[in-house]
Amino acid sequence: MAVQKQDGLHTDVGVSAADLTRKEGFFCSRNTAGAVVLANATSVIAGVISEGRPVGKHTSFNTAGNPILRVVAGAALAVDQAVGSDAQGRAVPDASNPFGRARVAVTAAGITAEIIPGPIAGGA
Repeated sequence: MAVQKQDGLHTDVGVSAADLTRKEGFFCSRNTAGAVVLANATSVIAGVISEGRPVGKHTSFNTAGNPILRVVAGAALAVDQAVGSDAQGRAVPDASNPFGRARVAVTAAGITAEIIPGPIAGGA
C-alpha cells in the first residue's frame, strides 16, 4: 500500500456516516450533516481517505491542499486528464465535476493514480 505524508495542514477528519474501513485511497465527501461518506459521481470531493473507520468513528482524509493525492483508479486515465469520482469513490475521467487532473497515465482500473488537485486548464 502507498503511504502519503501527512503534516496536519492538508488533512481533515470527520465522523463516518458509512463503514469506510479498507477504503484508504478512495475519494470521500461530506453529507448534509457534515459526516464523511464515500464520494460518488456527483459529489463535491473533500479528499482521499487515509484512514477509514466504521460508522460513528472518525475517518481521516488528505485534502486538496496536498500537491499530489494517490487514489484508486476506476478506469484508465491519460496524463493531464480531468478526474473526478465514480459511484464507488474511484478516480475516473470526469470533465463535468473534476477534482483535479491525472499526473501520470494509468492503464486500468485498480491501479493507484496520482492526482493533482485543483482547477483544470481551460475551465473544464
